Amino acid sequence: MKPRAALLLPLLLAAPFAQAASPVGAWTGRFDVPIPPLPANLTAQQKAMAAKAIAQIKNGRIYLTLKADHTYSTRQTNLPSLGPASKGTWSQKGAVVTMSEKTPSGQVKNQAFTLSANGKTLAFAMPGGHGRMVFSR
Repeated sequence: MKPRAALLLPLLLAAPFAQAASPVGAWTGRFDVPIPPLPANLTAQQKAMAAKAIAQIKNGRIYLTLKADHTYSTRQTNLPSLGPASKGTWSQKGAVVTMSEKTPSGQVKNQAFTLSANGKTLAFAMPGGHGRMVFSR
């Protein structure tokens, strides 16, 4: 065996067993969505409503706490359309963190987030390619 290969062999053997970063802790989320230009024919009232909605998206924050007991809770500011805070459970498989919440009707709603390799961001791609929700520590 060549000397360089002998040095790399332990690293290559250990790589499949490397642990993904832990998501446990406090996170602050924001929406990262493209804002298209407004149509030119909007009335002043429509422009004001659009400006308010855009400000909510840009300034809104979601605060997420992932606990070591695999429960989570959220609260949000400036995002009334998201409704009340939520609670549920979470699980991790590699870089995928799945949050599960029971709806009032008893169904389980799952959302899968991707945890960055350095463990500093947690992202969720919104359906239809309409942007992302990004959490950071």
